[in-house]
Amino acid sequence: MYKLFNKQRYNKQSDLVKKYGNYFTVDVGIQEINPKDITGLSLPEKIIKKDNKMKALRKSVLEIGWLDKFPQTLCLERLPTGKYTVSSGGNHRSYLANELGLERIEAFISIIVPENMLIKGMGEIEELFEEQTLVSKEAKKIGDWLNSKGIHAENYKKENELFDSLCNREREIFKEIDDIVYKVAKENNLIKASDRYDRCF
Repeated sequence: MYKLFNKQRYNKQSDLVKKYGNYFTVDVGIQEINPKDITGLSLPEKIIKKDNKMKALRKSVLEIGWLDKFPQTLCLERLPTGKYTVSSGGNHRSYLANELGLERIEAFISIIVPENMLIKGMGEIEELFEEQTLVSKEAKKIGDWLNSKGIHAENYKKENELFDSLCNREREIFKEIDDIVYKVAKENNLIKASDRYDRCF
């Protein structure tokens, strides 16, 4: 049986992050966190607490308990303050976990790294983004050309190899940017011992 605890006061996700200006994020994977540390929602609280999705979630929790099979879809951004805000999904679970007084839940965590912390690395990042724009444009051009050949596209070995090479380079560029941002996050003590550096590529 669950008790209802005092309601957490939430801020808008947009209000919480705008104070940091432009920022990058570093994904550190699925972790256990205390729902009390979630201070922001990306959807209006008045809608979340009464909609059909919340009704279904409450019913499920009452019947089978808290069983989140997809914590990777409860997406939280960790602010430089150490608190969290919901980003792309998980508003209902975050709200209900707090209401029920749960001490630990699993969520997918991304760390906010303000751009002003990246003064040393911004030059390199900007160069990488410029290269990525050119690479992406060229890859699209070749990809469109190959698509125009239909079932005969596989006969153009040179063009296919170039397309694959460009796509691989674009992935490498994003990895290099991630590495720079992660390094800065670590230097500024935004990384915890429990954090696991998860690349998207």
